[in-house]
Amino acid sequence: MTFGGRRAVVVEVVLLLLWFVLFARIAALLGTDLAAADAHASALQSAEHAVHLDVELSANRWLAGHPVLARPAVYVYRGYYLVVAGVLVWVFVRHAEMYRRVRRVMVAMMVLVLPVYWAVPMAPPRSALPGAVDIVARYDLFHQESWVHPTHYTAMPSMHVAWSLWCAYAAWTALRGSRWALVPWVFPLVMAAVVLTTGNHYVLDVVGSVVLLAVSIAVASRCGCAFPGLPCAPVAAKPGHPRRSNAMSHAVDFTTVSTAGLESSPVAAALAGLRANEARYFKNKYDHVFTVEPAGDAQQTVDWVHRILEEERGIVIASRPLEATAFQVENIRMAYVFYESGLSVNVMYTVDDGGKRAVGFKLSDGMEVPAELSAFKFARQKSKLAGTIRGSYFVIKGEY
Repeated sequence: MTFGGRRAVVVEVVLLLLWFVLFARIAALLGTDLAAADAHASALQSAEHAVHLDVELSANRWLAGHPVLARPAVYVYRGYYLVVAGVLVWVFVRHAEMYRRVRRVMVAMMVLVLPVYWAVPMAPPRSALPGAVDIVARYDLFHQESWVHPTHYTAMPSMHVAWSLWCAYAAWTALRGSRWALVPWVFPLVMAAVVLTTGNHYVLDVVGSVVLLAVSIAVASRCGCAFPGLPCAPVAAKPGHPRRSNAMSHAVDFTTVSTAGLESSPVAAALAGLRANEARYFKNKYDHVFTVEPAGDAQQTVDWVHRILEEERGIVIASRPLEATAFQVENIRMAYVFYESGLSVNVMYTVDDGGKRAVGFKLSDGMEVPAELSAFKFARQKSKLAGTIRGSYFVIKGEY
């Protein structure tokens, strides 16, 4: 993600740091009613006992008896923020198209937890359960006075678990569709075990963390379509950018490939496979439903693509356009036109200044290279849906 250059990146970092400082200051002012925190803890213990979830004391005593595991548990408890920072930077650098989504969820989570801290101060098991061992105090790296003599209790929900859940969500969002996508969810499982055994949280605190993340995703999605699968408000087209109508449009099914709308192509089956291949990519990457419509109903999109081709490289596509689509994922505007010859042309146009902007060409299996594209070199890739796809591209230099 560009954020408009280096200066904007610096602004982003500074604002995030200021926000974290502000959050920490506000959180420190909440949960100061220690008597209420103890009362809430007692009520929570009774609720857990009633449903046989009161495992904190036995888990804590078990860890206290295994110092070889207690020390690493404290390291995990104290060092979680390094993972949070690392995930945030990793998404920003390696998966920039997902950054705003996960950042919105993070900010929503921090905002939403503050009223809970204020309304429900909660003493942790290490101070509220008779016989509990303060594992962190015993093996602490920092030996903070505020830990030994706390001035506020905010154990509900567990932000350690909430942060680890956010890390898993962010990594899963970036890796979705790969075989590693589920691996990040191990982190919150480990963190849940750590906070329970070190005497810092109850089982219901962990449940509260799960609820917090789920609500944060829902709130963030309402503010900026943060979660895949939830409907987004339509993005108003800027002057010169395509806007797609809903007339005669249909979602492309990549499980059962259909040639609907492409029947006149001499390579209709291959072109349908190519179209399905694109639909699968956007579904797996962004959870976007790839919806196309007849080219005659998407004239703005077709004209926009043709204008870029002609003004950038003097290219005029000889074949008749059959279908087209235009949509936006995160800060990237996409447009596709599928031609009768079997050619697919797509435009990737990052909205932020300095972002990636390019035109891509893909040739359906079995078609010849169009004369107007003979100057391009095409690379081959295999697809289960489309057979052999040949592709090429050029970088857009102008503003459209």
